[in-house]
Amino acid sequence: MISVYCGIGRTVWSKVIRNNTAQTYLFTADQYYANYQFIYRLPKPIKLYPGDEIATRCMYSTTSSTSITLGGEPLEEEMCLHVFVYYPKMTNMAGCVSRISTKQWETIYNKSITGNITSQNDFKTWLQNMEWTQESRQTWQAFYSTAERERSTSNLNLTGTFFIPNYVDLNEIDCSVHNKTRTANNSTRIR
Repeated sequence: MISVYCGIGRTVWSKVIRNNTAQTYLFTADQYYANYQFIYRLPKPIKLYPGDEIATRCMYSTTSSTSITLGGEPLEEEMCLHVFVYYPKMTNMAGCVSRISTKQWETIYNKSITGNITSQNDFKTWLQNMEWTQESRQTWQAFYSTAERERSTSNLNLTGTFFIPNYVDLNEIDCSVHNKTRTANNSTRIR
């Protein structure tokens, strides 16, 4: 797996979801650093089944920012790209991309953003001119967490819409200081 972030990405993980229950992590990086991107190989192969889903979550830190960070490819913008290599080859899919649906953006903006570059630039300016407060951050987090998504595959044709699914998550591992002991060779062991 290859993870790509720009400057504000802090954490990324991917999990296999089966029957609305998280099965295992495919990848987790709790301390992600954009200048140290790497390829991760699973310690052992896993088998995916029809209906399995892969949930990827990218987390960013913009707490010191006074303006919005837009999504996109330039370094001053942000993206989350997680690439998986799998076997055997699937002949009907080369890629999968998801994003908040245009309909949801148009609802919150209260204007159309499709059709011409001027309306898209006006939308971008509207976002950049927002005043960021604790309340507006919470509103935007709620929007992000509940907004309808669009899914595109292979040649990026829209294939449908969905919402972030609810699922039973994996149990957390307690890695607190109180849960660690020092061994004779001074390495740390988690109980």
